Amino acid sequence: MSVREDRNSRQSDGYLGALRMKWRVVICLYISLASFVLSGAESEVLPFYKGGDISMITRFEKEGLVLKEKGKPVDLFKVMMRHGCNTFWVRLFVNPNGKGGVIQDLDYVIALGKRMKGERALFMLDFHYSDTWADPGHQHVPAAWKDLSFDGLEKKVEVYTRDVLQKCKKAGCSPDLVQIGNEIQTGIMKPFGEYRKDGGGWGPYGRLLNAGVRGARGSGVPAKIIIHSHAGGKTGKCCLRWGRFGRSRYSSDGSDRSDWRV
Repeated sequence: MSVREDRNSRQSDGYLGALRMKWRVVICLYISLASFVLSGAESEVLPFYKGGDISMITRFEKEGLVLKEKGKPVDLFKVMMRHGCNTFWVRLFVNPNGKGGVIQDLDYVIALGKRMKGERALFMLDFHYSDTWADPGHQHVPAAWKDLSFDGLEKKVEVYTRDVLQKCKKAGCSPDLVQIGNEIQTGIMKPFGEYRKDGGGWGPYGRLLNAGVRGARGSGVPAKIIIHSHAGGKTGKCCLRWGRFGRSRYSSDGSDRSDWRV
């Protein structure tokens, strides 16, 4: 089970008040499509990644947030790990616009990643490939990339992904899991990677995703690669087949919450 900020608060910088342990609880089960990997007559149990989106914690703490458990101040990572969490998710924007929590540039992410590694937690990095929120209704090409040709954009995605991961590695905080794009059901970096209801657009969409995958695999960082959907509570919404498939659930998506126990 994961803790993630309320999406409705994105339009305001008043996160601090909303954060005080009123975070919206969602299910973000970044698990393998299969429960086991078969090897001969034996099977290997795959890990269960349990944790949450902590992308804003550095800003919150700088603004004076103090988390408490039973009235005593606690460190976010320590308290979550003590309660069974092992994985922490951080988003990355290309050149964040600073609006509504869009503040996670590479320096911010590396500092937070080093903190995770210091706690021996698993670090999951989410590439938004945008200067702002990427979701089904918003998949904007970063401003610095918008004038590239499609071939140029494809190459840029690969090189950018590789360079980010290599910088993380050099800083001592290699991600353990890498998410290629965020909530990408309707495409990525539109209009270049937008697929259509008539079935068109899958070719460019796949090429951009594969560029990110190539960059991750060519970085020298042995991270697990995740493809992400927001439709965790909606059956029939996911049809892609990858090594790891992440599905987020939000309490506002209208889905049945009776099966949220994990």
